[in-house]
Amino acid sequence: MSQALIRLSMLRFFCLLGCAFSLACATRSAALRDPALNRSCQVPTSALGLATPVDLLGGVFALTMVSERRWRRDIVARGRLWLWRTSAQDRSPRSSAVPAPGDTARAPFYGVTSVDRRALIPYLRRTPVIPADTIPPPVDPLYPHVLARDNRRVGRDGPYRELELLVGTVNNRRESDGLIGLDGSGIVLHVQQMDSSAFGGTWGGYGITDEGRGRYCATRIR
Repeated sequence: MSQALIRLSMLRFFCLLGCAFSLACATRSAALRDPALNRSCQVPTSALGLATPVDLLGGVFALTMVSERRWRRDIVARGRLWLWRTSAQDRSPRSSAVPAPGDTARAPFYGVTSVDRRALIPYLRRTPVIPADTIPPPVDPLYPHVLARDNRRVGRDGPYRELELLVGTVNNRRESDGLIGLDGSGIVLHVQQMDSSAFGGTWGGYGITDEGRGRYCATRIR
């Protein structure tokens, strides 16, 4: 191999190394600008029960999501999660739609998250971006990015409860038209443990699009 080819190969190597270092520094500096995202996340030991107050969901949280991949290293993405109480008086700024009757019991909270959700998709293979924003973007309360669903059912073994956070799904809507969709993209966070300081559980795809699966933890900031 000629000296010119050797120098060219070394130049390419150091360029790639510099790019990787710059990306790591940028990601770390973004996290440092939002110190809440550097906290360790411990899933509560208190299991979700029929009597667990749903009001524990309200507030601002540091959300850590882990995409579990077979035969490969897990992907970790972090960001903030903002959740606000729904109201029968909520109105959409883009339409004249109103919430369905009894909507605030079935959908007690709406909100938004800054987690880089697409980085958790297994086949995309890209590094998650850690956001530095500490102020939430505008959210349409009738078509929110995140929507909580508090489902209480009766099964063979008695009553049970499913508390979920829908993120970016076709069912992130509170209109009174009764339409329900089961396809499309988006994920669902299953709330399985919760107390006044944090909540957590597992997450997975909601529609027909494979967006991965794994575990998550949300630690209260305020």
